[in-house]
Amino acid sequence: MPGELTLTLLEPHHIDSYRWAYTKQRDANKSVATLCNLPKFHNDDEWRNWLHTCRRYPNHYLYAVIHQEWGFIGSVCLEVFNGTGFFYYWLGEDFQGYGFGPQAVTILLKMGEQQKGMRCCYAKVYDHNLPSQKALTKIGFTALPIQVSSADNNEKWYYFGPDKTERQWRNELRKLIADMGSDYQIVATKEDLLRV
Repeated sequence: MPGELTLTLLEPHHIDSYRWAYTKQRDANKSVATLCNLPKFHNDDEWRNWLHTCRRYPNHYLYAVIHQEWGFIGSVCLEVFNGTGFFYYWLGEDFQGYGFGPQAVTILLKMGEQQKGMRCCYAKVYDHNLPSQKALTKIGFTALPIQVSSADNNEKWYYFGPDKTERQWRNELRKLIADMGSDYQIVATKEDLLRV
């Protein structure tokens, strides 16, 4: 499935393609929505309201991933606060495993650097999602030696950018989590406790 990708702002006219790629599943496979723990939309108005709400968030950029032949194949989102980014993405089941994820993320990272002043970026992945972990590594992300508490404590965090110490990662990630208004907490290490 070769083909060139572009990113364009996610718009209301993407709703039908979004719905198809987001909820389609084969056999016993779970949908992208279920696998990625994304919102469930029961009707078009819920999706439009969600999109409208996302657009109101400062520093929040939501894009459609567009394949030159097939059109909409997934979505990527980037949030940037004071030069530090956080991103997530998903692709429809039919488009996974062909290198489109790394291609879309590479485009997104360049946009973040060139247009949003991003200097580094973080991402998180469920620990059972080996294909996404492999994709992040392929792009140049590094798995962080940091534990972050979440509802299920089943996520790994990744970093892309200039080399930093673990302490720098922790401080930067704490700030990013606060800027995003997230409930995540960085798990304290023995070193953290001794500094108090």
